[in-house]
Amino acid sequence: MNSLFPDICTDDLARSRDFYRDLLGFEVIFENSWYVQLHHPKQPAAQIAFVQRNHDSVPKAYQARPQGVIVTVELDDVDACHAHVRALGIEPVYALVSEVWGQR
Repeated sequence: MNSLFPDICTDDLARSRDFYRDLLGFEVIFENSWYVQLHHPKQPAAQIAFVQRNHDSVPKAYQARPQGVIVTVELDDVDACHAHVRALGIEPVYALVSEVWGQR
């Protein structure tokens, strides 16, 4: 196997791309009018891709708006990343909390 990464359906490729680029430092490794694939330069195996959800390559049954997709990112300093999120004008969907199992 050479790689394994999710292709997440989206209505806004540019916004999806920019979020991972601007917040987490991902770089585009492939992009066209309906698809974009990114990786992190310090960890190239950390990849994510986005596909225009109504593109012909997406099976019709999967062209509905995605729901319940959770992408987990482990960071050394989540508080600094949270501050960066706020500075970018992004409103977090879930409040930053310290969970009882030790995750923040």
